[in-house]
Amino acid sequence: SYASTQAVSLTRRQASDGAIVPSTQSLLPGLVGQYWFQVLQQGETGVSKVHASAGPTLVSSFVGPVENLRVASVTMNSALLAWSLPEARVAYWEVTYSTTTTGPVIESSPPRLASTPSLNVTALPSGVLHTFFVRSRSASGLSAPVSVQGTPVQLPGAIASARLLSASPTSINFAWAAPPAGAPPEEYRVWYARENSDGDVTTLIQTESSDAGFRSISGLDLAAKYRVEVRAANAHELDQGAVLATRFSPLAPPPAPYVLRVTAVRSSSLSVQWEAVTNATAISFFNLSVSGEVLAATASQFHPPGSRLADIQTLQPGRAYSIALSACNLAGCSAP
Repeated sequence: SYASTQAVSLTRRQASDGAIVPSTQSLLPGLVGQYWFQVLQQGETGVSKVHASAGPTLVSSFVGPVENLRVASVTMNSALLAWSLPEARVAYWEVTYSTTTTGPVIESSPPRLASTPSLNVTALPSGVLHTFFVRSRSASGLSAPVSVQGTPVQLPGAIASARLLSASPTSINFAWAAPPAGAPPEEYRVWYARENSDGDVTTLIQTESSDAGFRSISGLDLAAKYRVEVRAANAHELDQGAVLATRFSPLAPPPAPYVLRVTAVRSSSLSVQWEAVTNATAISFFNLSVSGEVLAATASQFHPPGSRLADIQTLQPGRAYSIALSACNLAGCSAP
């Protein structure tokens, strides 16, 4: 069934379903060169059958075993296997599995064939540990098997989006909603890294896991861009899962507006106009506050970042009022 340097394994297969019969295997070590193999079936009256291989077989000429075999992802009833090509002479791969949890592991499934170095093994019982075996097939025969274990389970789905709650010159606070599909997450895992001018990152830094849907990250550089990755996980989470990648930047409060002036005076209202510093830190809104002897309306008004004028209503004639304006973003507000 496979050969490697100085060793050969002979396997007899059942004709009905092709499954390997474990009791009719033999590993022959210490071989170098070309060999014919013959198996004698002997009873009480002598040799009754002779089974000869199609040799000669050149020991060490068979294709090598697969490399980096892994369970890339799982669902409730499937497991996606992936591996690296051992060499270019592979025609296809045979994949079998076992659900044996105690005693010797016996491959209980018929082989499934893969023409590319991956296979999604479906129709598996959920919650059961499986041992998967992958062999390379070439014109010379099968390679030695390589195995990996995995359990088909339902994983948490992908987090749809994250939003920035607040920021400072050295920190960010952001939150996300629970995944809309999949199993309930037991925790959230968060990584972050500073992006360079090309949008690339070096090593991602993992923060402590959290069971809440928000995270604060400090020790950042002002105005730098950071890539943040969030993954919902449970006890069965794999190395590769659904990851939300987004970008946040630390912020400083914007500078104060200037040229705040009253442009119109009426019996019970005022109109004001202002200018904002251009090419400055992003402004989320303007906070316009009014104070005086008599106020019949809300003392503060909030205006969008593009606005440059406002009307102040419900004032009393003959009264003095003070008007102050601040520019604000998620890092805070400027001096008025």
